[in-house]
Amino acid sequence: MELSSEAGALQEKPWTLISYCLAHQTILHLALSVFLLSLLIVLVKVQEGVFWALFVIGVFAGGVSFLLLFPLSGFGDGSLVGASAGICSLAPITLYRAFSKKGDVLGHALAWVLMLVLVADFVSFIVIGSPGFLSHIGGYIAGAAVMIPVCANERADRERTAERERIHSKAARSGIGSLSAKEWEIVTHKREV
Repeated sequence: MELSSEAGALQEKPWTLISYCLAHQTILHLALSVFLLSLLIVLVKVQEGVFWALFVIGVFAGGVSFLLLFPLSGFGDGSLVGASAGICSLAPITLYRAFSKKGDVLGHALAWVLMLVLVADFVSFIVIGSPGFLSHIGGYIAGAAVMIPVCANERADRERTAERERIHSKAARSGIGSLSAKEWEIVTHKREV
């Protein structure tokens, strides 16, 4: 199930590019992964399908990152296990969502805990030099790459909703005759905002 750093191993066991996330080194490793995943589930607040798709994309990107960067690490042969790359892919959108909400004290506190974990992740790589961190890089990059269009779509949806509410408010206040042709088309759903 583990992803080997050996060049030919992936040809023999291609499923290991994903299956490595199901195995963990120790119970503590598994417990930490479950804790972080639980924290992200509380914070991220995206559709379930988006959440798991992002997780799987992070796992895949983490495996690819590990395979590409491992030869540069100076280590001999190695292998990768754990779900941390998938977890890392959820961090960018989680932090964006948590800090963009005003007045969410609990969400901000949990986001700061996540920030401390991320800083500890980078520091531990510098101090310990664990090759497993190479997969985290892929997870972070994949998460940021997916977060940008998802957040842009959400922002556009919020703007469309706000425009419709403004038009409905104008119609309620001044009458339907006060609407421009463009506003009328938006209200009657013949035109997008």
